[in-house]
Amino acid sequence: LVGTYIINCIVSSALQASKMADEARAMLDALMGADRNAPVEGAAGNGNSSSGAANPRGRKKSCYDSDVCPLYCAWSLSSQENPTWAETVAANEGAGGIDVFDLFTNTKSDIGANPFRVDDHAREEFASLPDHEKRRLGYEEMLARKLLDLVRQCD
Repeated sequence: LVGTYIINCIVSSALQASKMADEARAMLDALMGADRNAPVEGAAGNGNSSSGAANPRGRKKSCYDSDVCPLYCAWSLSSQENPTWAETVAANEGAGGIDVFDLFTNTKSDIGANPFRVDDHAREEFASLPDHEKRRLGYEEMLARKLLDLVRQCD
């Protein structure tokens, strides 16, 4: 009877520790990103900076990756003479593009958190693509549809 009680306590404690570790892992993912443990390129003690071996977890994101936000890739800051309000705010904050999901935070029109990853390297890669490839990806059309939906919801 005492042995069963001790075993139950040990199992319960292990399950609780596992749950706490999962919660801590989820918080770290939210704060630092899922690739937080990837080695930094060129860092001391990395061991692979001179070997040239690419680490798949530490690679830069591409506009072709499924977890990259297509709307962020499509809406880059324009170089027009009269930028929009959102472009001005993004430029003042040092952002390379505009995240549609951040436009209406804490308002009646809040659309929630962005389910995708916002990545400047992917946005720059998309901006450098030829026009026919941009049309094939359809990110600009997705952005136009999203903005039209937002306008309809506000009307």
